[in-house]
Amino acid sequence: MDTETATGLSKADITALRTADDVYVNVYEGVCTLTAKKRRPYGTDDPWAEDKRHDIVVEFSLLAYGQHGGTDFDLTASITTCYASLWHCEGIWQIVRPGDRLKLRFSANNNSDNLRAVGYVRDGVEIEVIRKADTDGRKPLRFPAADYVGPNNSARFVRSSAYGL
Repeated sequence: MDTETATGLSKADITALRTADDVYVNVYEGVCTLTAKKRRPYGTDDPWAEDKRHDIVVEFSLLAYGQHGGTDFDLTASITTCYASLWHCEGIWQIVRPGDRLKLRFSANNNSDNLRAVGYVRDGVEIEVIRKADTDGRKPLRFPAADYVGPNNSARFVRSSAYGL
């Protein structure tokens, strides 16, 4: 599954990403939303103070690997939701410019034989920064963003109810 949007990041989007306390991504019903969250100051006595949140719709792609390492197209098509915390990607937000596009690439079951032997799975998410001048996205800057290695449970990044992911 692959999506593409024509709009790039605004100055407000970039400011939100650079100043956020938390950044996470959620894919649900075919929409990938990058959320930058700024927490209210700790110790504030104001009962009405709230966290601030800035949502950015970005491009995404999904890929699920089969039991023997090849692409499993049925499994890829059955993915219902993805989630990942991008808490250690501050450096990426420092290089983006207004007009750049972001694309998040999720991969599921990117396992080695050793992980399969112990019943673990590996999911990952990669961030692509596509410069404004690169209109067809042929030369993106790619960065590893997050990995999950562990048991097949609800902590996974990539989920599909049809296949028990």
